[in-house]
Amino acid sequence: MRSAIEFLDSRTVEHTHFLDRRVTPIRRYEHNPIIPEANDIATVLKGNDGVIRLWYKTKVPVPGIRPHGGRIVIGVYRLCYAESTDGITWTRPELGLKDVDGSKANNVVLNYAGTMGPVPPEYKKPDVDSAGRPVEANCILDRELTPMPHTRGRFTALSHHGTSFAFSDDGLTWTAYPENPVVSFGGSDTYNSFVFDPDTGRYVLFHRPHPNIHAGWARVNRLVARIESDDLVNWDWDSARCVLDTDSRDAPAVNPKGDSQRGRLQQFYGVNVVRHGDLFVGLAQLLDDGRNGWFDVHLVHSRDGIDWQRELPDQPLIPLLGHGHWDSGMVWAKPPIPMGDDLYIYYTGSNMSHQYQMMNDETLDQRQIGLGIIRRGRLVGYHAGEAEGELLTRPFMLTAGQLFLNADASGGEIKAAVAQGNGKPVPGLGKEDFTPISGDGLELPMVWGEPGKLAELVGQRIRLRIAVRTGAIYGLQMGQR
Repeated sequence: MRSAIEFLDSRTVEHTHFLDRRVTPIRRYEHNPIIPEANDIATVLKGNDGVIRLWYKTKVPVPGIRPHGGRIVIGVYRLCYAESTDGITWTRPELGLKDVDGSKANNVVLNYAGTMGPVPPEYKKPDVDSAGRPVEANCILDRELTPMPHTRGRFTALSHHGTSFAFSDDGLTWTAYPENPVVSFGGSDTYNSFVFDPDTGRYVLFHRPHPNIHAGWARVNRLVARIESDDLVNWDWDSARCVLDTDSRDAPAVNPKGDSQRGRLQQFYGVNVVRHGDLFVGLAQLLDDGRNGWFDVHLVHSRDGIDWQRELPDQPLIPLLGHGHWDSGMVWAKPPIPMGDDLYIYYTGSNMSHQYQMMNDETLDQRQIGLGIIRRGRLVGYHAGEAEGELLTRPFMLTAGQLFLNADASGGEIKAAVAQGNGKPVPGLGKEDFTPISGDGLELPMVWGEPGKLAELVGQRIRLRIAVRTGAIYGLQMGQR
């Protein structure tokens, strides 16, 4: 068994010199979009059986309704289901659940009442459960993957607007909580997410705040709040807090439009949160109303889900492409899925900005699903140029006699030295004893000249001094080959 230390967690890093901390942007899959008919992602999960389960939305147009200069076709959504073992090739099972155009030979799971805009009553036919309660599933968790006490089925789903829950044993047939709506936030048109926090034993819902817990007028709510619950039904309003907002690093406070203005031209539109080791990691959508209403995806992380660390504003995890691309107006993403040596990040992209500006030659808003790829453990790295930089770790317990570095030194060189927890060098384990690394790998062996010398320190607290020239370091592992 190996234990990993990722430099994403700033608690592992004492100090750096001549190194730049950078977010690693996704590499877009060359055959995006991955499911042509998909309009949006609801949830993607990888089960213990290795199967990736994808719940996605398609939009059925309502004829004759074209708001916002004719750029948007109003429609009703269907929730569909697909599976994959490689994350790229998808099967759409014939579920036999919903009648579509006279046939149940389809992969439709649920029908939703509608999307924004005036939907005629005859199209407002949301699915209901056996008790006649409306059902919606957007953010879905699997209790085979994460602790989820007090849940009522293997899968638990949060509704789009974050006010209701549903449960299912198979992820296909859903039952609404009879207590719905369990909580009200004063309205939200963005995706909300929830997680179980094993440190507190409570559920945490990340959402747009109720006007009672943020400053300013009621519509100044494009920021992220959180609230806690023991059972997903009874929510503790004393725990409600605003936790993620833009500030003067992003944009100055402005009010050029009177009461309709939200305070800054950059705002956090929403965030999808997941537990990553003992961290909370969030993929946050940053809206820039000062630049045509674009929004991209930024990496945020937290030890407790309350105090969040943001990376530099000019380093998005999913940047927008230039004019002409299908995903150059807006993007939002679901948490990473581990796939071998990579992390797969599925995202929704639009060719239209939040201000209804078309970013390619199409005339209509066309939202689709894409795949972004990052190598495992490389969400954040420390980079050096030609001048040698150095990273000093915090003290950590050495649990195995071998160390492996997640790094890219294919164009340069890495050396390392071992120190005691108090920083005092360990003879025989200095940089002069180290075999330089000049490759690119997730598990590059760290080798010092005297065999077995490192193993003598197992059970002791040590530090590492890692020197980098023209390369990047992302983390390390302890274990055996």
